[in-house]
Amino acid sequence: MRQSSVVKEIIRKERVQERAQGIISVLEVRFGEIDDTIKNTLVSIQDGDILSSLLRQSVVAEKGEIEKKIYALSA
Repeated sequence: MRQSSVVKEIIRKERVQERAQGIISVLEVRFGEIDDTIKNTLVSIQDGDILSSLLRQSVVAEKGEIEKKIYALSA
């Protein structure tokens, strides 16, 4: 059965949100409480490639470095 474009878009948005939540989880495990601005910025990003890159970086980057990158996306 073929999926409609509406269903595909819903699935895409769910995957994007899962990536954003994954980044938030990684950051919380590594650094503790995360600023609401960072959380809001991450959940507002709709580009899966950007989120994938941020997820990889959030695993290895220093707190200030990853925060700076995320804050830059909110501007």
